[in-house]
Amino acid sequence: MSNSENLVLASDRGRVWLRFPAPGVLVMRVEGYGEESFVEPIISQFERMLATCSCPMIFIDAEHLGEFDRKYRVEMTHLIVDNHRRFGGVTVLVRSKLVAAGASLLKLGRGGILRPLATRAEFEAALHEGIQKAMTTRVDGERLSERPRDERYA
Repeated sequence: MSNSENLVLASDRGRVWLRFPAPGVLVMRVEGYGEESFVEPIISQFERMLATCSCPMIFIDAEHLGEFDRKYRVEMTHLIVDNHRRFGGVTVLVRSKLVAAGASLLKLGRGGILRPLATRAEFEAALHEGIQKAMTTRVDGERLSERPRDERYA
């Protein structure tokens, strides 16, 4: 998936951005309220990515996620739990104690696949490392680092 396939979902109460800064890297940023209406488009993007990439790295910026619909919480949890063996890792930036508690429970229950982080600097460093790893990994014999880079994510 490429940067041209980025997705923005918005309502009066919340907003979600999904972007793909490198092959096999998904960044999801959530602000405000996690709406039930966001669930299907998010799941669709994850499914498309999983169909085209093995072991993608997921980075979820939930620093400004406040509250969320029950369906949003349940479906996002299932998305991670049901696919955790297919992900190369899931890194989550959290500020909310409620989101942090949920992330910690997922981490314990899924063999450490989830890595909750509490600071923006840690999250940005992990994201940068993930992008660099993705850009230097061989896929079908081609070195990804030889492809043109989007400098916005360097």
